[in-house]
Amino acid sequence: MLSKLSILNGLEACRVLFVARHRSDWVYAPYPSVFLLWWLSWVPRRIRPRVVSDAYVSLWDAAFRDRNAASEGSLVSRLVRRFESRSLRAAELVLVDTCANKAWFISDFGVEPERIRVVPLAIRIPEPTTDQQAGRSDPPSPLSVLFVGTLVPLHGIRIVADAVRRLAKSRANVTFHFIGDGQDRELLEALCAEMGGNVVTWDRTWKSTDEIYDSMRSAHVCLGVFGGGGKASRVLPFKVYMALAAGRAVVTQADWSLPDGVPPPPVIKVAADGASLAEALDGLSRDRSGLRSLSEQAEGYFQRHLGVASIATAWRSILDPGRPGGSGSSQS
Repeated sequence: MLSKLSILNGLEACRVLFVARHRSDWVYAPYPSVFLLWWLSWVPRRIRPRVVSDAYVSLWDAAFRDRNAASEGSLVSRLVRRFESRSLRAAELVLVDTCANKAWFISDFGVEPERIRVVPLAIRIPEPTTDQQAGRSDPPSPLSVLFVGTLVPLHGIRIVADAVRRLAKSRANVTFHFIGDGQDRELLEALCAEMGGNVVTWDRTWKSTDEIYDSMRSAHVCLGVFGGGGKASRVLPFKVYMALAAGRAVVTQADWSLPDGVPPPPVIKVAADGASLAEALDGLSRDRSGLRSLSEQAEGYFQRHLGVASIATAWRSILDPGRPGGSGSSQS
């Protein structure tokens, strides 16, 4: 797989050099751009095109911290880190999604600060196929809580499971639905066996973005991440973007980062522990007017600060050197 990926990106690098023959030309390299950039890194900067690299997720960080593919000090970890560092430093501009990630790419990969731009994640908003008012109604039914993810440790499944048990013990009017599978699946398996289908349901099948978005609109509350420090504190997760766009109340950990100039989103922030999460969800189950208020604020916030207009403004500043924060400026 890796050899095939390397060969294909080597051929793509040749094509890029043939098509973009002038140093003034711009090339956008979508994620994962590091393979293409590694090949281009061997071409002298004075003759290679200016590449804008999508680097929202570090391959090294995802493999050796999120998924523990090997220890961080292992030979393969060090090689992958050097590979990614060389690749990213070959880009004219590196795009990341938060200010904390910008600082991390500078310190861990040696990317020059003036070569990094902080741009909100770009997401496509699907057309809903379920009742758009589900999260804004005031039904007598239980509060429905949705968690979507690949179940890596930074998601904090252990903390979510603790909150579920606490709420079940207190007989709170809350139900949970999980979508996804991954590294911490055994924690959900134990939770489902213990709680039963009346409180917890779990769908392990692969879902498209449209299906996930539809599930969000069918829930009252969407959960973010609860992994504490590290990467979990450097991001505003993609699923939080989606939940805000879907107009749903969001509960996530209080430690996060945002794009430049973006105000805090209208979400409930909690400590990364089960007791705090359970308390917040129990409160929402009792306060349906507060739930409606969060849902109503969410979509407007997304459109104003994270939507298409914000993305377009960021790209204009990148491609037009005359604009503040543009490619001719050291601002991000």
